[in-house]
Amino acid sequence: MLNKTRFFIFLLGMFILVSFHASSQSNYYQFPIKPGQRNYLAGTMGELRGAHFHGGIDIKTEQREGLDVHAAADGYISRIKFSTSGYGNCLYIQHPNGETTVYAHLQKVTGELGDWIREQQYKNKTFEIELFPERNQFQVKKGEVIALSGNSGSSGGPHLHFEIRDRNQHALNPLNYNFKEIVDNIPPQVQKIALVPLCKESRVNHQHRRQEFYLYKGKDGYYIPQEIEVFGRIGIEIKAYDMLDGAPNRNGVPLIEMRADDELKFSTYIDVVPFAYTRDILIHTNYSVDASGGGKFVRLYTSPNNRLSFYTQDENGGIIEVYDDRTKGISIKLSDVYENESKVNFQLKGTLPAPRVEGSFEEISEVDYQLKDKVLKFWVKPEANTTVASVSANRMRYQLPPAYLVGDHAVYLWGLERGVPERIVVGDKTIKPTISAMIPCCRAFTWYSEHFDISFPADALYDTLYMVTNYDSRGSMNREEFIIHKDVVPLKKNISILLKPSQLYTQKSRTRAYRIGAYGRKTYKGGEWQGNHFRLSTRSFGRFVLLPDTVPPTIVPLTVSENSLRFRIDDDLSGINTYNLYIDGEWVLMNYDYKTRMIWSEKRNPSDRFRGDLKLRVTDKVGNVKVYERKI
Repeated sequence: MLNKTRFFIFLLGMFILVSFHASSQSNYYQFPIKPGQRNYLAGTMGELRGAHFHGGIDIKTEQREGLDVHAAADGYISRIKFSTSGYGNCLYIQHPNGETTVYAHLQKVTGELGDWIREQQYKNKTFEIELFPERNQFQVKKGEVIALSGNSGSSGGPHLHFEIRDRNQHALNPLNYNFKEIVDNIPPQVQKIALVPLCKESRVNHQHRRQEFYLYKGKDGYYIPQEIEVFGRIGIEIKAYDMLDGAPNRNGVPLIEMRADDELKFSTYIDVVPFAYTRDILIHTNYSVDASGGGKFVRLYTSPNNRLSFYTQDENGGIIEVYDDRTKGISIKLSDVYENESKVNFQLKGTLPAPRVEGSFEEISEVDYQLKDKVLKFWVKPEANTTVASVSANRMRYQLPPAYLVGDHAVYLWGLERGVPERIVVGDKTIKPTISAMIPCCRAFTWYSEHFDISFPADALYDTLYMVTNYDSRGSMNREEFIIHKDVVPLKKNISILLKPSQLYTQKSRTRAYRIGAYGRKTYKGGEWQGNHFRLSTRSFGRFVLLPDTVPPTIVPLTVSENSLRFRIDDDLSGINTYNLYIDGEWVLMNYDYKTRMIWSEKRNPSDRFRGDLKLRVTDKVGNVKVYERKI
């Protein structure tokens, strides 16, 4: 076990280091929005976002655009990136101390810098642009207004995304710099605890299934009133959030520590975000639960191939092991940057697995199975005296008694390291698992089949994958569907899929791959035809179809005058690819916000007038074109 004194020294050292750095820099940076006035945040650094850790703070801008954005310190503009997605319109300032501040989702850049950016956009005939000015080309002073706040890119509402990065471009927590504009007296809020059996022999309340527990709140913190009976290797997960004064937003919790009987088992302290590994959030949290709509539970144990560096853990990686009848006291402390704390306490009671479990079975179907990590769990309503399952695997037949009984169901557990079962028989009931293949982790592998081939790069998976695939000749959209596992397993990198369609596609030049999500929502995946086969690249599993898109985009003029041009452009399937507007053959800069589907003009010079023959050409991602023409 990790020595408590060593851990205390480690935390004290970290605290002194961070405190010294922050105090030495406490007056270096100025708050970028309404400096010196009370401000509010919509998001904090390290927050758990879709597939990344939030790299900065989101500063509220009174639910509107156009607030002055101030340079946080002296420096020079080192990078400019304008994009219709991601950070949107974004500025980077390099400072003499070696750090960089980032200002994202801007509405516009002001002054001489804004004029220069616009000139480069006209010169290159593109709205999306990335520029790296010379070191002394655009110097700025602390407090200088450099831009106006906005809602550009992938922003979900008007705000300023603000970052401080170190010399290695790792994101640091801006709240460590003692900005007085932010007030926080609210401790983290805890919603649920989950216990997860991590091997075939493990049990939670005598069952091999992940179980969630609601918490009660008392004067000493959160607690679970009853002991939880466990056996074997158990992982603990927590669902929690933090709040700040005066704002309803649910933010991330930077520091979580877990102890068993007062011995440190695991802690996570998110004060630096390494962008190279930010996708590892998918195993920092329980991805399958989140993908199924259960929210983000932070794992208080490390998963295989987790490369994140902000953990302190014992030799078991935070995993709780219980093989005797002792009781373990679990305590979890959650802290925010302002040292507001919440505590969780509960008891784990070591108990040998029971052959029969009280209560009703949690699943619905009479004959079914579940694949979880490296364990195949299946269940049946057996006939009297026929509870032993016959498992056919590796060209052999095994006799498998039930792990336990729940109500009128028998539950069986098969470790997949023994082989992938082709057929399971219990009495007159038969289960045929559709596990197609075992895909090894950490090396390149290609799997071939009748309907598709799948190529995994060496670093695509976080762990060994027992892949489930299927082919449906008449899927839910009356099109053949290619089902590549379920989206409950994360991918580090893209895999390549070669589809082998059986149906005839008469409009190949306009046919592309789409992933079918919840409620039939279609996400464009692109790809290309290779003869009669179709290749696509994806970083998520799921259901894929090939669909033709023959309908061009739509253009709706909203304002067409000498001073302003504004249109709504949209596409019902593949999405907008390019848009270009010309007047008498001269290109006009048009800003684009995909969230509102709006494009609007920005003049090269304020005195310019839009006069002549206007032509707007919009193309979707498969090459359909819509043209709008008129004379101004």
